[in-house]
Amino acid sequence: MSSSEPTAQAADILAIDHVVVVVRDIAEAVEKYALIFGAPPSLRAGGAEIGYHRAVFELGDSGQKVELCQPLEPGEPGGTSQASRAFRDRLARSGEGLHNIAVRVTSVSDARERVSATDLPIIASEHSDTFFIHPKSAAGALIQFMP
Repeated sequence: MSSSEPTAQAADILAIDHVVVVVRDIAEAVEKYALIFGAPPSLRAGGAEIGYHRAVFELGDSGQKVELCQPLEPGEPGGTSQASRAFRDRLARSGEGLHNIAVRVTSVSDARERVSATDLPIIASEHSDTFFIHPKSAAGALIQFMP
């Protein structure tokens, strides 16, 4: 592409909202990431009400975040949630690391309609109107579309 050609822009993507890093031990990961980012997380939550443990680090005033997530065990209340199952699968398959990239879109329904018109497999969220593109279709990255 020459520098005089217009740059293509993703149709309805506003920004990266957050990235999720799955971890085995949320307390240990929070200590390390607080050192990396120079500040404690802005939010810590977890348990049956959300289906996993999490800590959120806000990246300046950008609105972008890094979210550390630890699955609950299957026998714990909330341990059978879609998120805990996915996080446990990720840990078993390839250990700790990047789980997904969440992008904000102007309209989740429009994005779902656009993606549905392709051969890309969609994974619906059990707890919200967000959806995901399967990592096998995105070079190993799970992509989440959210409002």
